[in-house]
Amino acid sequence: GRGGGSGGGGAPWAGRGTGRRRLVSVRSPSWVVGGVTHGPRPRDFAASLSRKVRELALRSVLSAKAAEGLVLVVGEFAPKVPKTKLAFELLKKLGVRRPLVVFPTSEDPARRAFRNLRNVHLADVSVLNPYEVLRAREVVLFKKSIDRLKERLLKKKPAPATVREVKVRRKTKTGKKRPGVLKK
Repeated sequence: GRGGGSGGGGAPWAGRGTGRRRLVSVRSPSWVVGGVTHGPRPRDFAASLSRKVRELALRSVLSAKAAEGLVLVVGEFAPKVPKTKLAFELLKKLGVRRPLVVFPTSEDPARRAFRNLRNVHLADVSVLNPYEVLRAREVVLFKKSIDRLKERLLKKKPAPATVREVKVRRKTKTGKKRPGVLKK
């Protein structure tokens, strides 16, 4: 459109009295130097999903990986000094090729041992998403990660109360209002 280019702020000539057609801008699409009619515009096609749907997808992807036998659980990995060599040996022992290692938190000290390994993806439970799980061949979880994952994915909501107290103002026989409690 007209707004895309620079210049063309004022009309090139007066609207009346010149004998020429009236024009708004030299950047109009009918001019050689003008804008493009209905040209492409940068646009975000991202669709947002609700939290429930995202977590359902994560549950589904994790259970599919587990059914394929590609979810591995490691009891504990807490070396005194986080060394990449120790992390490499652990993954070699597990026989994984392109794992996603899931940590309970982003500040987990063991994370430093894994972050320099090739073809090893890292995530913590709070930011774990279905895409990351699908992208990796195997998923390596620590015991603490499983507990945090259960907290995140298996949130039980309390049952709604059946009896609810509602405060109302009731009229007496004399017509005066007085506070009372009505059980619903």
